[in-house]
Amino acid sequence: VSDESPNFNLDLDLNGFDVSFLSSLGKDKITDSTGNLTGKLNLWGPISDLKLSGKAMLNDSGLSIPSINTRYAFVQGTEIVFRDRTMDFNNALLEETSTRTTAQLNGQLSHINFNGWEMDVQLLTDRLMVYNRDEDPNALFYGKGYLAGEANFTGPTKSLTLEVIGSSSEGTTLVIPWKENKGLT
Repeated sequence: VSDESPNFNLDLDLNGFDVSFLSSLGKDKITDSTGNLTGKLNLWGPISDLKLSGKAMLNDSGLSIPSINTRYAFVQGTEIVFRDRTMDFNNALLEETSTRTTAQLNGQLSHINFNGWEMDVQLLTDRLMVYNRDEDPNALFYGKGYLAGEANFTGPTKSLTLEVIGSSSEGTTLVIPWKENKGLT
């Protein structure tokens, strides 16, 4: 009996491979993931350090972010390049589906054996909806928020760092409801 772990070297020919299982990675922060991949990938390495290489096209994609009440999708045919432990996005167009506002996405997602996910992603936009909450007197604030500028997401997905350089864009309206009468009129 060998003490070595098995090594994989599998060629995968994906044709509409369903990626909705990715919703579980986002727990309750990212929900309703949809989409499918078509392309040729190679899964290789020991079971304790699996890697992917190749290219695939993402179609019919989408994901929801309940905390900001938005849904985003990549345009049809978005190319994802898989290199070892990374998934690279180059000039991918991301759209907020209710307003059809868009951003260009560049960067990568990385992992250690499909666990311990990290991001190094940049969004550039002239106008992208980033907040959409209906009126709620119990909320700290509500309304719609649009970003014009750049947003960078870096670090482990469990404790992401977000850096925004930009301003609010046309259509932004945020309301802070007063819960008590403080004598202001």
